[in-house]
Amino acid sequence: MNSPKITKRDRYNSIIALCDFIGPQADEFDLDGIVEFCNKEIALLDNRAEKNREKAAEKREAGDALQDAVLSVLTDELATRVEITERVNDPEATVAKVGYRLSALTKAGKAVKEDVVVVGEDGKNKKMAAYRLA
Repeated sequence: MNSPKITKRDRYNSIIALCDFIGPQADEFDLDGIVEFCNKEIALLDNRAEKNREKAAEKREAGDALQDAVLSVLTDELATRVEITERVNDPEATVAKVGYRLSALTKAGKAVKEDVVVVGEDGKNKKMAAYRLA
């Protein structure tokens, strides 16, 4: 039984709809004040969400120490994620973490991703992603 998540915005919109439905029948309630309150709260939610999006974009743009380390070891020659992880020489750096940073650098236009064919341990050719400076 998965019920849909009801957000604050949904609740405020429901209150506004209820106030519009009740209309002039409820003289003892300040329906205009309730609607104004709900609209103000929805505007606050929008402002908070916009600020969070801006802050997240700034953090993505700034990157982090591992991303800087990955960028510093990239060269003009293609290298796989495993090779780049070895070059970083950080015990916290895993192939997955380095791969994530490489994807971010590729999206930012600082790195280029290309496919290369590498001979695996079993002697068979494998197609792998390789990265180089843009």
